[in-house]
Amino acid sequence: MSKGSICLVAMDGDSVVGFACASRDTARLYRDFLRRHWLKAAITIIPALLRPGIIQGITAHFRYSRQRAATELPSAELLSLAVTKPARRRKIGTLLIGALAREQLAQRIDRFKVVMGSELSTADSFYRKVGFEQVGEIEIHRGERSYVLVGDTATLSRLSRSDTESHA
Repeated sequence: MSKGSICLVAMDGDSVVGFACASRDTARLYRDFLRRHWLKAAITIIPALLRPGIIQGITAHFRYSRQRAATELPSAELLSLAVTKPARRRKIGTLLIGALAREQLAQRIDRFKVVMGSELSTADSFYRKVGFEQVGEIEIHRGERSYVLVGDTATLSRLSRSDTESHA
Protein backbone atom coordinates (compact mmCIF):
# COMPACT_ATOMS: atom_id res chain seq x y z
CA MET A 1 0.00 0.00 0.00
CA SER A 2 1.16 3.52 -0.72
CA LYS A 3 2.33 5.77 2.09
CA GLY A 4 -0.65 7.81 3.20
CA SER A 5 -3.17 5.13 2.22
CA ILE A 6 -5.20 3.22 4.76
CA CYS A 7 -7.65 0.36 4.85
CA LEU A 8 -9.71 -0.32 7.97
CA VAL A 9 -11.60 -3.56 8.55
CA ALA A 10 -14.64 -4.07 10.79
CA MET A 11 -14.87 -7.47 12.42
CA ASP A 12 -17.70 -9.27 14.17
CA GLY A 13 -15.96 -12.13 15.96
CA ASP A 14 -13.93 -13.89 13.28
CA SER A 15 -15.94 -12.47 10.38
CA VAL A 16 -15.17 -9.39 8.32
CA VAL A 17 -18.35 -7.31 8.17
CA GLY A 18 -17.01 -4.19 6.49
CA PHE A 19 -14.05 -2.18 5.31
CA ALA A 20 -13.08 1.35 4.30
CA CYS A 21 -10.07 2.33 2.20
CA ALA A 22 -8.77 5.83 1.57
CA SER A 23 -5.73 7.56 0.21
CA ARG A 24 -4.09 10.82 1.12
CA ASP A 25 -3.40 11.31 -2.59
CA THR A 26 -4.96 8.96 -5.14
CA ALA A 27 -2.60 10.01 -7.95
CA ARG A 28 0.35 9.14 -5.71
CA LEU A 29 -1.25 5.79 -4.86
CA TYR A 30 -1.45 4.93 -8.57
CA ARG A 31 2.12 6.15 -9.21
CA ASP A 32 3.46 4.08 -6.30
CA PHE A 33 1.56 1.03 -7.51
CA LEU A 34 2.91 1.34 -11.03
CA ARG A 35 6.43 2.02 -9.78
CA ARG A 36 6.41 -1.19 -7.74
CA HIS A 37 4.27 -3.45 -9.91
CA TRP A 38 4.52 -2.09 -13.45
CA LEU A 39 5.61 -5.37 -15.05
CA LYS A 40 2.89 -7.46 -13.41
CA ALA A 41 0.32 -4.75 -14.21
CA ALA A 42 1.44 -4.61 -17.85
CA ILE A 43 1.28 -8.38 -18.25
CA THR A 44 -2.18 -8.43 -16.67
CA ILE A 45 -3.61 -5.51 -18.62
CA ILE A 46 -2.37 -6.37 -22.13
CA PRO A 47 -4.99 -9.11 -22.76
CA ALA A 48 -7.67 -6.89 -21.21
CA LEU A 49 -6.86 -4.09 -23.64
CA LEU A 50 -8.25 -6.25 -26.41
CA ARG A 51 -11.72 -6.16 -24.81
CA PRO A 52 -14.04 -3.29 -25.79
CA GLY A 53 -14.75 -0.92 -22.95
CA ILE A 54 -11.38 -1.30 -21.23
CA ILE A 55 -9.82 1.55 -23.18
CA GLN A 56 -12.91 3.64 -22.36
CA GLY A 57 -12.42 2.86 -18.66
CA ILE A 58 -8.78 3.91 -18.78
CA THR A 59 -9.57 7.15 -20.58
CA ALA A 60 -12.39 7.78 -18.09
CA HIS A 61 -9.86 7.55 -15.26
CA PHE A 62 -7.61 10.12 -16.93
CA ARG A 63 -10.60 12.39 -17.62
CA TYR A 64 -11.49 12.20 -13.92
CA SER A 65 -7.90 13.02 -12.94
CA ARG A 66 -7.93 16.10 -15.17
CA GLN A 67 -11.31 17.23 -13.86
CA ARG A 68 -10.10 16.79 -10.30
CA ALA A 69 -6.91 18.75 -10.98
CA ALA A 70 -8.93 21.64 -12.41
CA THR A 71 -10.90 22.12 -9.18
CA GLU A 72 -10.06 22.79 -5.58
CA LEU A 73 -11.07 19.38 -4.34
CA PRO A 74 -9.03 17.74 -1.61
CA SER A 75 -6.53 15.17 -2.85
CA ALA A 76 -7.50 12.78 -0.02
CA GLU A 77 -10.23 10.41 -1.14
CA LEU A 78 -12.40 7.66 0.28
CA LEU A 79 -11.85 4.97 -2.34
CA SER A 80 -14.13 2.25 -1.05
CA LEU A 81 -16.60 1.57 1.74
CA ALA A 82 -18.47 -1.70 2.02
CA VAL A 83 -20.54 -3.42 4.68
CA THR A 84 -21.94 -6.93 4.31
CA LYS A 85 -25.71 -7.17 3.93
CA PRO A 86 -26.26 -8.96 7.28
CA ALA A 87 -24.27 -6.23 9.08
CA ARG A 88 -26.09 -3.26 7.56
CA ARG A 89 -28.22 -1.01 9.74
CA ARG A 90 -25.81 -1.63 12.65
CA LYS A 91 -23.89 1.66 12.09
CA ILE A 92 -20.76 -0.16 10.90
CA GLY A 93 -20.34 2.20 7.94
CA THR A 94 -20.66 5.18 10.27
CA LEU A 95 -18.07 3.72 12.63
CA LEU A 96 -15.69 3.07 9.74
CA ILE A 97 -16.07 6.63 8.44
CA GLY A 98 -15.41 7.99 11.97
CA ALA A 99 -12.32 5.83 12.45
CA LEU A 100 -11.06 6.68 8.97
CA ALA A 101 -11.56 10.40 9.63
CA ARG A 102 -9.56 10.13 12.88
CA GLU A 103 -6.72 8.50 10.93
CA GLN A 104 -6.92 11.25 8.30
CA LEU A 105 -6.95 13.90 11.01
CA ALA A 106 -3.78 12.40 12.51
CA GLN A 107 -2.17 12.89 9.08
CA ARG A 108 -3.27 16.55 9.14
CA ILE A 109 -5.84 16.05 6.41
CA ASP A 110 -8.67 18.52 6.96
CA ARG A 111 -11.08 17.34 4.23
CA PHE A 112 -11.55 14.31 2.03
CA LYS A 113 -13.83 13.50 -0.85
CA VAL A 114 -15.86 10.59 -2.10
CA VAL A 115 -16.98 10.15 -5.70
CA MET A 116 -19.98 7.95 -6.39
CA GLY A 117 -22.40 7.20 -9.17
CA SER A 118 -25.50 9.40 -9.07
CA GLU A 119 -27.73 6.30 -9.24
CA LEU A 120 -26.48 5.05 -5.85
CA SER A 121 -29.24 6.62 -3.79
CA THR A 122 -28.59 4.53 -0.66
CA ALA A 123 -24.90 5.50 -0.63
CA ASP A 124 -25.80 9.13 -1.35
CA SER A 125 -28.21 9.20 1.61
CA PHE A 126 -25.63 7.57 3.87
CA TYR A 127 -22.80 9.96 3.03
CA ARG A 128 -25.01 13.02 3.48
CA LYS A 129 -26.40 11.69 6.76
CA VAL A 130 -22.93 11.25 8.27
CA GLY A 131 -21.81 14.73 7.19
CA PHE A 132 -20.54 14.81 3.59
CA GLU A 133 -21.78 17.62 1.36
CA GLN A 134 -22.11 17.54 -2.40
CA VAL A 135 -19.74 20.00 -4.04
CA GLY A 136 -20.18 19.02 -7.67
CA GLU A 137 -20.98 16.54 -10.38
CA ILE A 138 -18.60 15.01 -12.88
CA GLU A 139 -18.77 12.52 -15.69
CA ILE A 140 -16.14 9.82 -15.26
CA HIS A 141 -17.79 7.27 -17.56
CA ARG A 142 -19.49 8.66 -20.65
CA GLY A 143 -23.15 9.34 -20.03
CA GLU A 144 -22.98 8.50 -16.31
CA ARG A 145 -23.06 11.27 -13.76
CA SER A 146 -21.13 10.97 -10.53
CA TYR A 147 -21.48 13.10 -7.44
CA VAL A 148 -18.48 14.54 -5.67
CA LEU A 149 -19.00 14.91 -1.94
CA VAL A 150 -16.57 16.37 0.57
CA GLY A 151 -16.46 15.79 4.30
CA ASP A 152 -14.78 17.81 7.02
CA THR A 153 -12.36 15.47 8.75
CA ALA A 154 -12.73 17.01 12.21
CA THR A 155 -16.53 16.73 12.07
CA LEU A 156 -16.48 13.18 10.69
CA SER A 157 -13.88 12.12 13.28
CA ARG A 158 -16.52 12.65 15.98
CA LEU A 159 -18.55 9.74 14.61
CA SER A 160 -17.98 7.13 17.28
CA ARG A 161 -19.64 4.18 18.93
CA SER A 162 -21.29 6.40 21.54
CA ASP A 163 -22.74 8.67 18.81
CA THR A 164 -24.15 5.74 16.88
CA GLU A 165 -25.54 3.84 19.87
CA SER A 166 -27.89 6.73 20.61
CA HIS A 167 -29.31 6.39 17.08
CA ALA A 168 -29.60 2.58 17.06
